[in-house]
Amino acid sequence: MSHLLLLPIILVSLCFRDATTQDFSIVPGNIVAKVGFPAILNCRASGNDIVRWTHNQVPIPDDGCNCRKLENDSLVINVVTSSHEGTYTCFIPPGSKRVDGSIVVAVDPRITLVEPISNTVELNQNSTLLITVDVTGVPLPEVRWQKDNVNISRGTMTNTNLSISNVQHTDAGRYRLTATNCADKDTEIYNVFIRFQPLVNMTRNPDRTIVGVGASVTVTCTVMSYPRSTIHWEQQTSTNENPIELTGNSSPDDTSNTFTVISTSTFTFSSEDVLGASKYCCYATNAIGTSVDCLSFTEDGVPGTPSGFNYTEHTSTTVTLTWMPLALSGVMYIIEYQVGGTMMRRDITDGTTILTVSGLQPDTEYQFMISSYKDGKRSLPARIQARTIVAAPGPISSFELDSVKMLGKFLLTWVAPENSVVNEYIIHIRVLGNETIRMIPGTETSWIFTVPMPNIQYEFAIQPANAGGPGPISFYQIGFFCKVPSIESIISAPHSTFVNITWTVSNPLGIESDGFYFTVKDETANSNREFTSGVMTTRRSHQCINNLQPDTIYTVEVFVKYSCNNVTMSVTFRTQTGSTTDDESFVNGCLQYSPGASTDKGESSSTLEAWQIALIVVIPLLAVVIMLSIGIYCACKQRYSSKDVEYPGVPNTSSQAPLNAQLTRNHSTSSYTGSYTSGTVTPLRSPSSYHSRSVNRPNGYNGRIGEQPSGTQMGQQY
Repeated sequence: MSHLLLLPIILVSLCFRDATTQDFSIVPGNIVAKVGFPAILNCRASGNDIVRWTHNQVPIPDDGCNCRKLENDSLVINVVTSSHEGTYTCFIPPGSKRVDGSIVVAVDPRITLVEPISNTVELNQNSTLLITVDVTGVPLPEVRWQKDNVNISRGTMTNTNLSISNVQHTDAGRYRLTATNCADKDTEIYNVFIRFQPLVNMTRNPDRTIVGVGASVTVTCTVMSYPRSTIHWEQQTSTNENPIELTGNSSPDDTSNTFTVISTSTFTFSSEDVLGASKYCCYATNAIGTSVDCLSFTEDGVPGTPSGFNYTEHTSTTVTLTWMPLALSGVMYIIEYQVGGTMMRRDITDGTTILTVSGLQPDTEYQFMISSYKDGKRSLPARIQARTIVAAPGPISSFELDSVKMLGKFLLTWVAPENSVVNEYIIHIRVLGNETIRMIPGTETSWIFTVPMPNIQYEFAIQPANAGGPGPISFYQIGFFCKVPSIESIISAPHSTFVNITWTVSNPLGIESDGFYFTVKDETANSNREFTSGVMTTRRSHQCINNLQPDTIYTVEVFVKYSCNNVTMSVTFRTQTGSTTDDESFVNGCLQYSPGASTDKGESSSTLEAWQIALIVVIPLLAVVIMLSIGIYCACKQRYSSKDVEYPGVPNTSSQAPLNAQLTRNHSTSSYTGSYTSGTVTPLRSPSSYHSRSVNRPNGYNGRIGEQPSGTQMGQQY
């Protein structure tokens, strides 16, 4: 074909070089080019000589309107026309050294029908088929004749005609003529129909001409013809000279073969009808002629073979057989089949024509035979084959569901049933009271389910199935994919003895939390305590924690609780350095942190009841009143002793420098707690009333002034 050919086709011929071709490293060949396409003639001098071209001895310019010379001295014709045909000479000026080439302009093949003038041919059987054509093209095309895509071996074929004498119906078909040359190819199709007399063939099922007593006979007449035939039946007897015309049961024409029509007709007779006639005949007639085929039948006194023997149902262990009854009283039907090498037999004497055979093996081929029996004579058997279906598969095993390794998915795995064929698995899925099923191939033993909605319960069960039906369903595995919000951020606003903790939860699904709790850990003392609080109703929440130590590092970890999991985030901060006065103004609503307390879960709440508020207010006021009363009482009985020291510190008579100390006085016990590093304190009264004291309490000093601890522990906490 033209669009598949790369044109021009360059044929380089080196066989006919003259004595001067040794001066050229490349010489032009003989080119066949197609009109409308480019062509190239190659030529190159052995040295550095200049090369020129002529066409039919006429010089060609290096850059003409339709021809041009390339840098390698080759000549290119941009668009070939019929005028470019001829001899091309490549020479080295002045012209003594030259080589010749040529271009032949190719013409596409063309087939023209001469006789008959139509591509459809109809002729009668035994006549002569003649197809005459005119084939043109340059070069002269090659011609091939085919029938139904097969090369023709019958008749006479030339480049211009095909002749087949004495044609038969087998010569009908689709004839193809193909003409090909280097430029392209052309094809013509001819449909040849052969009109012929019908071919008739009668067959009987069973294929016997002896009819059993009580049996029916079915005869089929098959007719092949063109054009289509009409079919009729005749019954001929020895006593009736005029045949009886019968009406058969004709099926639709089979038009799968366009050039031949196949028609069929069937007729069923009783044994009495058959035995009363000498023969039955099928006639087929069309425009060409009439053909006939006949069958004759005789009786041998044996009951007829039951007809219509077949099976209607089959399971993995049973086959149900049916057959047509014989027109004969007192006949017995015998059913035989083989199971495990043993021939089994069932006798039917009650006239029924259906039997279910049980006790068979699944997926097994069986042959069943039926015969009739009467008066000591038994008919020939009719045979069928039937295969039981496979048994329903057994249960699966090792059914597992994994929702941890695959986020947002459930992975179901199981082991296939033993000794069972599985065509598919039925996966039962229950969610929110509804059940759906999915089908997967029986070769699979795992399945991935993508959770469409989190935080609800899913139930899965697996049921194997095959042609024998579904097997037992497995127990249900429960899966729950927990998807909870996350804490976006957590920030702290520490003071010297309390802190405000604020956290924000990312909750695009609007999942309600079950509450929250948090732990507070003193990183210095390695002690912590856990608190619980109420339900979060918004994305953002905060909590105040009181009774912390100044200039101390704490870690607060917040846990937001959900029905299936918790989310957590922590923040570490250092309390500010300063006085403790800010504690008293922010005690209300804060959770009290007890340093050194064991880990527990208190029942404090971020929302205080009225009685809790009353206790928080009243108890500190009572404490203040009591402490003022004690102070007034002590002032009245003031002596120059350690009880009346108004400046926090430890007396020291050796120096008047102030101590670097932080001590807290307990007026009820007249004792001090705190720490100091070095230095002295200046007494408010006479130095003779004070004594130098050293401190060695590793866990805190709470003794009265005047007691005598041993040793010195500078820089310790008390």
